Amino acid sequence: MPAENITLDAALTINTYTVTFVDGVTNEVIANIIVQHGEAADAPEVPMHNGYLFSCWIGDYSNVTEDLTIVAEYMLLGDVNEDGEITTEDVACIMRYALGIIAAGNVLAMDFNCDGIISSCDALLVLRVVLSL
Repeated sequence: MPAENITLDAALTINTYTVTFVDGVTNEVIANIIVQHGEAADAPEVPMHNGYLFSCWIGDYSNVTEDLTIVAEYMLLGDVNEDGEITTEDVACIMRYALGIIAAGNVLAMDFNCDGIISSCDALLVLRVVLSL
């Protein structure tokens, strides 16, 4: 026991973690973000890729309590049924949607020329990809 009063100062540090954001098309690291325990990471700008649209980040980076890897998910333009391939089935679906025969589907993937309008032009462009013209 000390003979007199003493003051102790504690030196504490908050744990930090690395959130690694990865491009789902190229598998390259987009950014490594250092985040304090329990905080949210700020997602970086998403790289653009011809023929793909950014869909979402796979993983939760809102309350970081460990090192994380978050992957940018992209959808293939023209792949309406999201099976990973562009086929005549996708072309037919786009045409049916453009004609008003069906009212549902992956509208973002249908708008192949990214003009905000789904028309027979989109179906024709996807057909050209299918036929490799």
